[in-house]
Amino acid sequence: MKEIRPPLSAPGLAGVLLIAAAACLGSCTPRVGGNDQPMSLLLVVVDTLRADHLGPWRDAGTGETVTPALDQLANEAIVFDRAFSPAPFTMPAMAATMTGRWPDRVGVVNHDRLTSLPSNYPLLAQLALEAGYRTAAVVTNPWLARRKSGFGRGFEDWYDGEGTGSHPRRGAAAVTRQAEEWLNKNSAEPFLLWTHYMDTHMPYRPDPACKPRPGSSQRSSKVISDFVEGQLQPQEIYFGVQGYAESELEATRLIYDDALYCVDQQLGRLLATLQELEIADSTVVVFMADHGESLGDHGLYFAHDFTLYEELLHVPMMMRVPGRRPGRRPDPVSLVDVLPTLCALMKLDCPQAMDGEDLFGQAPTSDRVLFAAGPPARERYSMNPRHPVAGLAGRWTAATRSSLKLIHLPWPGGARMELYDLERDPMEKENIFGQVDSSLLQEQLRNWRRQGDQQRPAAAQSPLGPDRLRQLRELGYLR
Repeated sequence: MKEIRPPLSAPGLAGVLLIAAAACLGSCTPRVGGNDQPMSLLLVVVDTLRADHLGPWRDAGTGETVTPALDQLANEAIVFDRAFSPAPFTMPAMAATMTGRWPDRVGVVNHDRLTSLPSNYPLLAQLALEAGYRTAAVVTNPWLARRKSGFGRGFEDWYDGEGTGSHPRRGAAAVTRQAEEWLNKNSAEPFLLWTHYMDTHMPYRPDPACKPRPGSSQRSSKVISDFVEGQLQPQEIYFGVQGYAESELEATRLIYDDALYCVDQQLGRLLATLQELEIADSTVVVFMADHGESLGDHGLYFAHDFTLYEELLHVPMMMRVPGRRPGRRPDPVSLVDVLPTLCALMKLDCPQAMDGEDLFGQAPTSDRVLFAAGPPARERYSMNPRHPVAGLAGRWTAATRSSLKLIHLPWPGGARMELYDLERDPMEKENIFGQVDSSLLQEQLRNWRRQGDQQRPAAAQSPLGPDRLRQLRELGYLR
């Protein structure tokens, strides 16, 4: 299994120089075409993508890259080495991305049959539409794709996965093709286009329209077959109850990389379309994941949701901004920073009260505290050994500052605490809680949880239709 690359630290003079250089990436070069020329935006989100399987975040010597197009984009972009999701599952992560606020602030702390984004928070697409941008989205994640989820607000054109035959989750090639068709008709004006790829979500299915990864001939495994055919409950796979042979687990991990290789091809094709239409030099490209995936790490197999370890929270994120010098940023950032940053880049009239920061508006800092929260404990995952407290009170929360990461696990009789030094122990194998003073981090996490409890509104609710229920069953959320 591939290891997670240790986050970059900034000790001593070397760290000062790194952070000074990172600050210059955001402010030492002018925007292309002057300050009055609006820039378009291509927002690419790959669902369930862990950072350490992409070239820019992989450890040296762990085999050939499966992301040549993304590697090339990284050479042209500002790469955020330490980007974190505020949640290990889609709806709250994307709520933070689209609102610039912690998910608790907007009341999206779960994904279930009813949760929807409240209407009183302006979203990225609404702000862009008000500023005169053309807006479109190609989104096939069923939690987001249903119109009543609220994530479609502000998009003039909305393409989801319904009506596509027996496999309603469209593959990467179909998503890119739809995006290209829209660009060919609308790229003469400033635009916002969001594409959301699902191929790296269980069950991992590389699109047959993609060229196979060299040396890979397996399109399925016993794990995936059992998942798709419903021979087992998903939780029997997730929590290792079934006890698969290591060869089957490794085969499934390789198929995950095959799916990523397919997405990379389609991203390369989409970026080439920007060049062909001669709009690459006026288009901001933001590439990110909503959260990662556990491929056997910490006893969780081919799932996310259930923990707050780095394989789920550390996400790939990069921004190619015309007129800004490429490079790498070592400071910790969050998906909650995406909207404030785009508000500044695209000159949108955005609200001031956001939890995120404009990543190019100030000098980076290595001691910023970032937060994350998991889902409520759910009855349908009764085999989960690490969610013994029911409901919202049972969810995990975490705070990361510099290289220290604190995780709060609700437990009958009193919470359990885990503390990790990510620089020394990137795989989070040695709990050093009680050995290192974390009192300040504990207080910060406690205050953040308290504020969330006080500020959290009731999420809007809307029922799911039969097509969405079918999609969610296919992804293992329902049975």
